[in-house]
Amino acid sequence: PRLDPLLIEEAQVRLPWEEQIENDNNEVACLSEEISCGQQWYQTRQLLTRLWVLPRDMSNGSWEAYAVAANNGEDRMLSCAPQLLRLPPDDIERSAKTVLSVLKLPPALLRREPLLLTVPPELLVTGFEKLLSGERERGKTREGIDEEARLNVLEACKDTPGLLLEAATQD
Repeated sequence: PRLDPLLIEEAQVRLPWEEQIENDNNEVACLSEEISCGQQWYQTRQLLTRLWVLPRDMSNGSWEAYAVAANNGEDRMLSCAPQLLRLPPDDIERSAKTVLSVLKLPPALLRREPLLLTVPPELLVTGFEKLLSGERERGKTREGIDEEARLNVLEACKDTPGLLLEAATQD
């Protein structure tokens, strides 16, 4: 499907962390022509559905209700992070899996903060470690602080919009 030209234009805007990190293989970002055909977004959408970041058809409701929910989810995601149209699906998948499997945060966080999908995994882990280090410092006299600190940081990331993104992308 052809995509909105304004959204394609917004997708070309490089994010601050993209400018700081040069790809080792010097990949060239997708051209607007490649983006407008929608193939790259189709692949990204498929992987985000597999990871439960975008809604799946649960087959126990109406198809129309599912379609509306899916479209609303995609629209919100792309309006917050149009770069998802041009970033390689493999990079987006690595970021999503880092948030979900390594950091153990829920898919709802990625739905609420889709810019996290544009951040390289190593920055996400570093940002989480910064938050964890600060939490450990606050409770360093108590026993069992590592697990408690991790749980506190997980809750803070879920409850405080932008916390992980800020920690991951600040110098």
